[in-house]
Amino acid sequence: MRGEVFFLAVLRGFTPELHMILTRAAGVACSFADIAFIYILLKTAHAIKPPATPPPKKRFRALLVFAALTPTLALPFSSDAFLIWQSLVLGVPYLLLAHTVITEFPLLLRHLREKIRP
Repeated sequence: MRGEVFFLAVLRGFTPELHMILTRAAGVACSFADIAFIYILLKTAHAIKPPATPPPKKRFRALLVFAALTPTLALPFSSDAFLIWQSLVLGVPYLLLAHTVITEFPLLLRHLREKIRP
């Protein structure tokens, strides 16, 4: 019974405006976390390459562009526009990650084999 009272009290103050504010804040936080995660994975993929290999500058630049666009998630969009914009800002960096995994798959697989086998 206490749980019901608590949740009803919380829901009384939970307006659609508050929902959008919290959604925007979560979107910005998640986007920065995702970009940091993807950056670390791109750096890791580059670190296991032979030393003379140049870094994938285009991928890092594209990631930097989307990191710069992340704060725009806090702008007052409508719900539908926010969903589309968030999908673009979060989706394109994951496409970069997928591209890296696909193009570097043989190298990543060889690296994993070396780590697993003694």
